[in-house]
Amino acid sequence: MSSKSIVFLSILFFSLMIGKVSGSFMVDPEPPIYWLPGGQDRPSIARGTFSFFAVWEDEREEYRHIYGTRISTDGEVLDTCGILISRKTYSQRYPAIAFGYTSADGDNYFVVWCDSASLKGARVKGNEVIDTLGITIMNEDVYSPRIAYDGSSRYMVVWATLDGDIKGKTVSIDGNVSTLFTICAETGTQGSPNISFNGTNFFVVWVDNRGGYWEIYGARVTPDGTVLDVGGIKLVNATGSRSNPRVGYCNGYWLCVWEDTREGDKDIYGTRVDGDGNVLDDPSILISQASAYDELYPAVASDGNKFIVTYIENYGYKDVVNALVQTDGTVVSHHRSTNSLIISRIYTDVAFCNNVYFALWKHTESYRMGIVGSRIDEDGVFLDGWYCKNVGITATIQRRPDCAFGGDSMLVV
Repeated sequence: MSSKSIVFLSILFFSLMIGKVSGSFMVDPEPPIYWLPGGQDRPSIARGTFSFFAVWEDEREEYRHIYGTRISTDGEVLDTCGILISRKTYSQRYPAIAFGYTSADGDNYFVVWCDSASLKGARVKGNEVIDTLGITIMNEDVYSPRIAYDGSSRYMVVWATLDGDIKGKTVSIDGNVSTLFTICAETGTQGSPNISFNGTNFFVVWVDNRGGYWEIYGARVTPDGTVLDVGGIKLVNATGSRSNPRVGYCNGYWLCVWEDTREGDKDIYGTRVDGDGNVLDDPSILISQASAYDELYPAVASDGNKFIVTYIENYGYKDVVNALVQTDGTVVSHHRSTNSLIISRIYTDVAFCNNVYFALWKHTESYRMGIVGSRIDEDGVFLDGWYCKNVGITATIQRRPDCAFGGDSMLVV
């Protein structure tokens, strides 16, 4: 071996031993490299024209930051170390993502998150973060931001305030932020908003305890921020309480889904709402299968013909379940993922692109945790066992390197 090779290998070995492998020199970062401390949390996924884009909270460093990756419709994680979307001194939380449009340079998305005492956003084109310092949307603490695109030129961002109201702003594709508008400021507390666009108006849903118990309300909002249903529309009339609403759109109807305790345990219920704001299902539709266990964390998407509702069934190892729902409100089938040695599965999200869904969730297994996912076909069947790919799981640090020289190259592990 030449003296230059010896010197290079010595430097390489020393640099690996002292701590993290920096982003400027990463050796074979393909997952799974996730057997060490740190974790990933709260995934959100959006479809693009030809692939998906997932974002999450990432704890690979001292604080939580926002990372993301593109995922192909074949289930391949395209950015295996993750794309850094935001890294500040303090933690970033509650990311959400929406697809906007496709340009010559790739798919365009907008990501929002809570950043210390502010709400931030960033445009992402392909795998490039355009707004590396982040766009300030609101200079105060907020909760649970969500986002959707109007199909033309702007995104709508909604959130819950510390005072318990639902508010919003729009952000143009050029990054210009509108003035603040209020969606609901009734008595009591409003929270956990979600949003979907039907080609004409947005529909914003939230939990609301103005009557002393938690219910689901919604309101149509025009793309310029005008609230059409002032005070909100009550979507449910039933005993018990409700939480964690999500909403999607398909062929003339929004489908709002939520966790519901009317039968004691938590089940997943839903209702359709038409473009005029009429609630079409009263009593609500039971979407999850009846069981003695809680059903939690619903997410909803559409393939253009029907809805899929993905949720967690708190049974044994906590299955992930898909329910297919027709636009007439009929629940046609349920499909479960295979079991695994999972301690916990939470925080689902799902999107559809090019004849396949991709569902994400956070899992915790023994001493590792992070974001995993699976492809789902249009019949609701999981295509990748209990999960397909480690989407966001990564090691906090890398240790105990070794290397071998092969004449014209080396292998570092």
